[in-house]
Amino acid sequence: MDESGTASLTTIDSRAPVFGLGFLVCDSDRYVNEIVPAVTRLKIATFGHDAVILHAAEMRNQTGDFAVLLNAPQRESFFDALNAIILAAPFDLIAVVIRKREHAQRYGSRATDPYELALEFGLERLKPCMEELNQTSIVLVAESRNMTENAALLAGFDRLMSQGSYYQSFGHLKIDLRFAPKSANSVGHQLADICISPITKFADTRARTLPFEIAMKKILNRSGWQNGLKIFP
Repeated sequence: MDESGTASLTTIDSRAPVFGLGFLVCDSDRYVNEIVPAVTRLKIATFGHDAVILHAAEMRNQTGDFAVLLNAPQRESFFDALNAIILAAPFDLIAVVIRKREHAQRYGSRATDPYELALEFGLERLKPCMEELNQTSIVLVAESRNMTENAALLAGFDRLMSQGSYYQSFGHLKIDLRFAPKSANSVGHQLADICISPITKFADTRARTLPFEIAMKKILNRSGWQNGLKIFP
């Protein structure tokens, strides 16, 4: 689970007035045996090591480790390979985007924190997947921010688990929420970031870029409210 943008409703940047949260949903065995090795091989082939952390903004700006992408042929080869990995990888994506200005205008002082709201919408869509597989327990790994923000998210998560949302109850599920720093170099977080970033941008600008089209092919394909894409309001 990885986010794009900031969740603050106090200061809304006109250049990025949206907040996105991406859930990468996959089987743990296939994650370890298929997804992680494919990304690791790409890192080593491109950068010479696997310690680099794939981050959408840095890749776009071609800074830091990604300065190698200033070379046009290498850049084309890297993104072609990355797109192929994403398309072939055995995961589904739940993408939730909160348009913060509209959310604040509609609900005023009653507006729910965008991160907590995105978590709620995401869990509502995750629940039917678990039920279909007769699965009652999962591990959900969020990218760690700071102690205050982590504590606030955990409190909101605990409320959802105990009280449910307006539409769904979660009490029978065992969802273990963990926090991992960016330095943990989680492939799941990196792929979630790469996918949620262009979807968040689309919610703001309606820009249908190639990264957006690639990410949309991974969206959990369900009908109605169970569909993996939620843009609110």
